[in-house]
Amino acid sequence: MINRRKRITAMVLSLALVLTGLTALAQSVPSYEQTDFTISIDRDVLANFLSPSGTQDQPSLPLGADSEAAIKLIVGALSKIRGTVFSGPGLNSILIDTQEDLIADIYLVDDQDGSQSTITTSLLPGVAIRVPQETMDNFINVLPTVDNIFGKEGEFNADLTAIDQYFRNNVPGSQQPVQVEEEIPDAGLFTRRTSFEVDNKLVLGLGSALLDVFRQDRQGQEMVNLLLGRQPAQEGDTSPRNASEVIALLEKAIADAGAQENRLLGEQTIYETEDGLASYVVTDINAKEAVLPRMRLSLLNRGDENGFDRLSRFVLIVDSPDGETHSQEKPDWDAVRHDILSGTNKEDSMITIYDEQSLAESEQVSLHSSVFTLHTDIGPISVSSDKTVSIAGRGERGGLSLYLLSNEALVTLNYAQAPIDESRLPALPSQEDLVEVIFSDGVSSQEDSHLTQVLLTRGLPALLVNLVQSLPDEAEYIISLMMPTTLTP
Repeated sequence: MINRRKRITAMVLSLALVLTGLTALAQSVPSYEQTDFTISIDRDVLANFLSPSGTQDQPSLPLGADSEAAIKLIVGALSKIRGTVFSGPGLNSILIDTQEDLIADIYLVDDQDGSQSTITTSLLPGVAIRVPQETMDNFINVLPTVDNIFGKEGEFNADLTAIDQYFRNNVPGSQQPVQVEEEIPDAGLFTRRTSFEVDNKLVLGLGSALLDVFRQDRQGQEMVNLLLGRQPAQEGDTSPRNASEVIALLEKAIADAGAQENRLLGEQTIYETEDGLASYVVTDINAKEAVLPRMRLSLLNRGDENGFDRLSRFVLIVDSPDGETHSQEKPDWDAVRHDILSGTNKEDSMITIYDEQSLAESEQVSLHSSVFTLHTDIGPISVSSDKTVSIAGRGERGGLSLYLLSNEALVTLNYAQAPIDESRLPALPSQEDLVEVIFSDGVSSQEDSHLTQVLLTRGLPALLVNLVQSLPDEAEYIISLMMPTTLTP
């Protein structure tokens, strides 16, 4: 029971601390922004997905009348819930509510001198969690951002230079493309083609070249140190604790793999356009053993005049053995892809990711859409996102949708973001008569016990009351689901 209580307290504190990530984003935003979230669920698609007949004409759920009613209540509740995020200099907050009433909230407010921030939430009434600026900085430094996911321009170019240099020195013919005129469906016309074999030696050589770049990347090593240093060491744990140990581990892995017999892994073909702004890379991966699948990976990369590259298409096709082993013939990958899409091939699988961007100058907006699809033996499962951004800085809107064996979205998370002035910010909660808890590396056992007591005796009861007021039609059933797992002090 004690461990479960601690997990609840840790969950609440972690959720609160996530708001510090918004602070990092807000530092570059001179004004405030409001982002509204809503959820939409297509009940016909849901019924079709759960129906044994698989048709929308007979949407009877194979779960019984009680389960059908329960699903309708949950769907109804989710469709009513809204989320609002306010972010800007010195203030970040999340409000979850319906048109009827507030469900829960959480605030993070910077002190005027910037020495610490204060977290308050309806889940911990009467408590103020003080987070020193140093703790926030450490947390923000390990958050994924555009820079540390894709690397700063200099670091990214260093990786590309290392790869290019290795190919020039070690892969015969990799820098001598053949002039062609080849039209690739949905990709475009390409005029240069380079082909070469990929073996263990090539992969390990590339790994060593990139490891050399990481040895010189002080910022990257500091990020690794922060990430690994935040995890407490366990008895008998031999995992690396810092960047130096990671480097040593990778060096040993490369050395051990290099001592093994060299093996042909596959073939790679690179197509390029005449202007060099687009490339199409096809990698065929052999099966290590006859009982294992073969794979084809295709990547379409589009660049611009500013030197920025964007992955526009990713396709991974997995060709499973025919029976117990593969035939000796190379697969016809176009036929495999066609049969998977048509539904006639249920043994193999495919993952596709499409990412497209465009500019609608007449409307002064930038359009961005992407689709991830897993093609399975029972049908496609997709996640799509779309975003429309105002070039004039008037905000953006978009959504994230889930498709399950249907051309219509089952669930969509919609959002709309826009700049606001200070007068539209929510009223801040009172800071008077609050019990203070300092959150740096953690909290003491006494503070943890107090937070758990507040959460269970005041926070959760208040949440239940809010649910009744904000979801009067669905609250009774939702609370009945919560009650078996609700903890008492």
